[in-house]
Amino acid sequence: MAEDDALRDIEQMRKAQAEALQKAQDQLTNGNPVVKKYLETVTNPSFSGRIQELIEHPSRNLFVAAEVGMILAWWLISSRRYRRDDGAARKLWRKVTGLLTMLFLCLIAVPGMVFGKPYLDGVWAMVAAQLK
Repeated sequence: MAEDDALRDIEQMRKAQAEALQKAQDQLTNGNPVVKKYLETVTNPSFSGRIQELIEHPSRNLFVAAEVGMILAWWLISSRRYRRDDGAARKLWRKVTGLLTMLFLCLIAVPGMVFGKPYLDGVWAMVAAQLK
């Protein structure tokens, strides 16, 4: 009797999961155009191949070390910059420019120097696919 109840509960959970998954897929495919573009880009075999090249690249350990070193250096530099007692607008400006610089360094400059052309080609292909 208890086993029948447990099996029935499991079956109900599976049905609920299937319905929730179907609902999420419907929202993704019929919903946001940004999500559609993202899914198209990620499922593109060319993009997947470039990601696999980066994962198997022999300099990936150098990349991780460079990223960690850059983040620590940026943390030390920014802590000194943010400590100054300036107005709120100047602090906001420093934080925004610092964030944009950090994003550029983390996403474009350091990986581009370590991985080279395959990484930069992949980034530009992804940007071009998003702008279409």
